[in-house]
Amino acid sequence: MPFKNKMFDGVLLKDVLHHVGKPEKVLKEIDRVAVGGSIIILIEANRYNPLFYIHMTKILKHEHLTRKQFKKLIGERFANAAFYHFESHYYPNELVQGFLKLFQFFMEKTPFLNNLLSYNVAVINK
Repeated sequence: MPFKNKMFDGVLLKDVLHHVGKPEKVLKEIDRVAVGGSIIILIEANRYNPLFYIHMTKILKHEHLTRKQFKKLIGERFANAAFYHFESHYYPNELVQGFLKLFQFFMEKTPFLNNLLSYNVAVINK
């Protein structure tokens, strides 16, 4: 990236890492341009979320990371990363929204479904 070392006090990437050929290099650059004490937030879709998998992975050919791959990739560069997971979808139809809210509630509260939540998040305090 064409930025000086330690130039930013915050970095946010959403759904970027699965689009680059070498995400390790992107993480190295983020580490380089972020100042000490900064916050880095990395958000990536979960490959095996039931809604994303069909639409994004199978149809659109996105190579989303699994939760395990995401944690390994981030953890190799940022050992102090904290990981979170959440479900998030929006549909303009109220009936569908009600169903998705119920779906989201059960996914978040059920341990074996929790692994399928739609987004993986890493928060790094540099």
